[in-house]
Amino acid sequence: MNESMTEVIFKVHAEVRIGEEIRVSGNVPALGSDDPARSVPLITSAAEFPWWHTKEGVFLPGDPYVQYRYCIFSGGKFDRWEDESGVKRSIESVDSKGFTNETEDELGCMHLKTRSPQISPSKHFVSAEGLSFKAKHFADWNHRAHADKQIDKGDAVIMVSYFLPVVLTKKANGSWSATWDKENILSLQMDASLSWVGSVRYQNAPIPEKDEEAVTNALAEINCHPVFISQSMHFQFYDMFCKQNLWPIMHHIADVYGPLNLKDIGAKAQQSLWYVYSMVHRQFRAKVLEMYHSNDLIWIHGFHLLLLPSFLRRRIPSAKIGYFFHTPFPSSEIWRTMSRRGDLLRGILGADQIGFHLYEYARHFLTNCQRLLGCSYERSTSGKIIINVDGREVALTCIHVGVDYPRVDEILMSRGFEDQMRMWRERFAGKIVVAGMDRLERLKGIPLKLVAIEQFMEENPQWLGKIVFTLIGISAGERGQDYRQTQHDVKIVVRELNEKYSVGGDPLIFFEERLDKDIRLAQRLAFFAVADILMITATRDGLNRYPMEFTLARQKNRTTTALHAEGIRPEQGMLIISEFVSSARVMRGSLVVNPWRVQEVKSALLRALEMGPHERADRMRRNLEFSARISARMTTSSWATQVLSDLKSVEKSTDPDSTFAVGFGMQYKIMDLKAGFHPLDHKEVCISYRTSRQRLILLDWGGTLEDDQGKADKMQAFALATGVAERTGMSQELRSVLEALAEDPKNIVFVVSGREQPAVAQYFGSVPNLGVGAEHGFYYKWPRDEDQQSQQDPPGSQPQHQHQHQLGMGKGKGRWQTIMEVGDQSWKETARVVMDIFAQRTHGTYIEQKGNALIWQFSEADPEFGFRQSKELVDHLHLIMASHPVEILRGGGVSDGYIEVRPAGASKGLFLKHCLSVLAAAGHEADFVMAVGDDASDEPMFDEIERVKDQPNAPTCFAVTVGKKPTSAGSFVDDPTAVVELLNTLSKSSQREIRHFSMMDLPSQGSGKHQSLGRSRDGDGSRDQSSSPLPNGAAGAGGGPGATPPMLRCLSAGDLDHRQAHMPTVDQSGEFGTPKEIPRINSIINLSMIEYMKSINENEQDEDDGGIFF
Repeated sequence: MNESMTEVIFKVHAEVRIGEEIRVSGNVPALGSDDPARSVPLITSAAEFPWWHTKEGVFLPGDPYVQYRYCIFSGGKFDRWEDESGVKRSIESVDSKGFTNETEDELGCMHLKTRSPQISPSKHFVSAEGLSFKAKHFADWNHRAHADKQIDKGDAVIMVSYFLPVVLTKKANGSWSATWDKENILSLQMDASLSWVGSVRYQNAPIPEKDEEAVTNALAEINCHPVFISQSMHFQFYDMFCKQNLWPIMHHIADVYGPLNLKDIGAKAQQSLWYVYSMVHRQFRAKVLEMYHSNDLIWIHGFHLLLLPSFLRRRIPSAKIGYFFHTPFPSSEIWRTMSRRGDLLRGILGADQIGFHLYEYARHFLTNCQRLLGCSYERSTSGKIIINVDGREVALTCIHVGVDYPRVDEILMSRGFEDQMRMWRERFAGKIVVAGMDRLERLKGIPLKLVAIEQFMEENPQWLGKIVFTLIGISAGERGQDYRQTQHDVKIVVRELNEKYSVGGDPLIFFEERLDKDIRLAQRLAFFAVADILMITATRDGLNRYPMEFTLARQKNRTTTALHAEGIRPEQGMLIISEFVSSARVMRGSLVVNPWRVQEVKSALLRALEMGPHERADRMRRNLEFSARISARMTTSSWATQVLSDLKSVEKSTDPDSTFAVGFGMQYKIMDLKAGFHPLDHKEVCISYRTSRQRLILLDWGGTLEDDQGKADKMQAFALATGVAERTGMSQELRSVLEALAEDPKNIVFVVSGREQPAVAQYFGSVPNLGVGAEHGFYYKWPRDEDQQSQQDPPGSQPQHQHQHQLGMGKGKGRWQTIMEVGDQSWKETARVVMDIFAQRTHGTYIEQKGNALIWQFSEADPEFGFRQSKELVDHLHLIMASHPVEILRGGGVSDGYIEVRPAGASKGLFLKHCLSVLAAAGHEADFVMAVGDDASDEPMFDEIERVKDQPNAPTCFAVTVGKKPTSAGSFVDDPTAVVELLNTLSKSSQREIRHFSMMDLPSQGSGKHQSLGRSRDGDGSRDQSSSPLPNGAAGAGGGPGATPPMLRCLSAGDLDHRQAHMPTVDQSGEFGTPKEIPRINSIINLSMIEYMKSINENEQDEDDGGIFF
């Protein structure tokens, strides 16, 4: 069968709200067969909106009658059809000729203008004989599988930087124009639809308010969107906070005793700067939100906007946000000197992908996240570095950008380049030129370079008169006092050296200061072309592309120089680069030096001058490998494409319920959580609790019933672990709640902790009828003992301890039992020896014994070193303990973790399973199960809850965790206080009288037969401790002396006309008296409902006892 296939592109005009997207659905498989879940998504961009279109063509059969309609999705979920009446659009003929047609429709409050699919005549496919549509579709698109993650024309990217990469010009008539700053790395052009957000200034001043509209219109022509920052805010944000505070820190300089710190520490200056810094971020956020559309990528650049990822994530959690640093990132010892270190790190981690030029910078960032925030990281199977933070993954990308090779090549081929190069050559004719080009600030190491030059000339006078050091200093006024001091020092040293080493009036050092605008790419290339050696001695630098520009310029220069007489080709220039510059990692042919070691710089300079032609040629070849061959491919555009492709491939949920907000102010963060995770519905729990007959409740201790004392105070944790200190007693409120829950005969309540037996028994042993579990349930005691129960059983009722015997509890009360065989304990000594070795090697760690388990605590150790040591310990334990029936577990995080060795299989999940099986074996299956915990040790319990819920005839289950966090639990409460409030609510709800019954309950109310439908009381007013009624109603039934008739509050009048009902009398004290017969009602007509309810109320007394209300 031959079937014609045509590629169809759908396009629709729809002005939807933020978070909504358009999809197309139709009656053919390619359009999802009218199923919205399988519909084809449409995309848009900032430039195209409100037009939406399919990312790729949809292949449709040529002959069938194709019907389709558009649907709107909100938050990743189907919301509505374009037309609720079900009217569909149609494609009556899909052929190679194609057609166009425009229609207009109204979609609710949104105007929807649609254009019929555009048919691509050139894309016409014929299938092979017998090949199904699905197979054809897969075969055609299989080769594009990897292309789905690549950036293409269908993608929209919002580029954000503090400064827009533009040059503004104000004409004589007052009009404004904007052109690209082609030297700015962000002025790139690529296949995707790009738009830019940033501030803009003119002649180092803010745009006048009267000109803001005109400037906005001029920038809009090149798809740039300005954020106007006032002069005062710009000064505090950029000059003070960014350049005076952040810039030195990012470059590993902590001026503890510098003038800025002496002025600001203890004053309000830093607080004021932080306020302005935050306010500028809010302005940028507002502009980005104004431009953002669903599926747009947001890419932030530079070190200025560190809080912006977090600010944006709060408003649009589903957006894919990237951040790229063009500076180094400091080690944790430097970064931690900032007062806002944690806030800034959390702001950066709001991104989904973070990029660096070198892995060295990424490694420092990882260390900061690990040490200061306790985040862990790992390498994925694809080799990417992943940081785990707030239940989500943040990817790290390390890729160094090259030069814009086409732009450089264009300049090198220009006439102006030749003229400028000739000018420089004539100025230094007959000399070997050692060039340098640096900004005038301390970080660039210019004084260190001058010291090395002076010592070189002292030790090598033979080069006097043959060599000239040309130094171009670029003004750095934004660095304030640093710039002025560096400028002053350089001028003094240059003057002294020239006075000492000038020959024939020719200076040894040619120094010239220029502004940025006076040393653009064309001027730099001409200057580098005549230089034989480029020397960069920065003490710390980020992205520096001068070495690449120098290599390409030297390759272009093929004229004779002083070195030609020695048989060396002129294009083979040499590089001397500081090891603290990023280019040193990619320019593999350069001589790498430590600028602080003056002797090393002198030796490198002499070696470069005396190097043989073969070595020089080989080094030049290796430098050209990155500058020319790789840069030709790794242009700024291709570099951006690779980084954005990584950002695009980040998996993010579109479900709005998968994120939760936590915290306030700068501690506010958005956490990614599993679908279905929600705050606990107290009403649902109480209803299930009251209607259940057999309940099983498992509660964790530390962090759940009470705040964990160890986490708040690590010294206290050590004292408790070693027995030096004891835990304070429980509060009276907690004791009352536990006693009330445990007293209810329907309840089996356990407190299950990871603590050892003595600690659990001492703390909870005084609570009657409460079960306890130690070491995650390995040891346990069942609730209620025989002696107490015998005293509580009322005369004539079935002794409760018989019920406990059936459950296997009674005999075990009073002694600890184990959930599994203890087995051989010889493994403890072996494990202790290994742990002790690592404890001696790792300061701040210690060994804790919890009954049947050994724990190696490293919460007080150096976070990074302790975590690394713990990984090595785990490897050794797995190797040594392989023959023992134990399991090795890791708990906690990076900064509060531990390694535990315990008998294999023991967990809270196994204990929960054991309790359920015991109840089931006794014929009293639990119909209400609730487990509450707060940490990793409780996850097996939550996993078991999920397993039980999937079984047939499963009980009502609630898995509750404390705090919002990634977990297997289905719901959460905020803190231990909320847990106690929940338990108090449950205990009170079980004390309320059951006031309303259905018609199904009335047949049991025959003459002389009274079943316990409500909570009864015995003769002295105390609660009846008899067993809860089983499904067949046997327990508590009968009319003997021990049976107490219930208090029936509401009856169905429709059933009273054919039975004799009895109601108990109630005296003024609230006690039950002898049942009084209610006259037979022969017909419902003889008694109105109002009269009936009145008669009921006359014979009852309200006994509200503090029930819970909703």
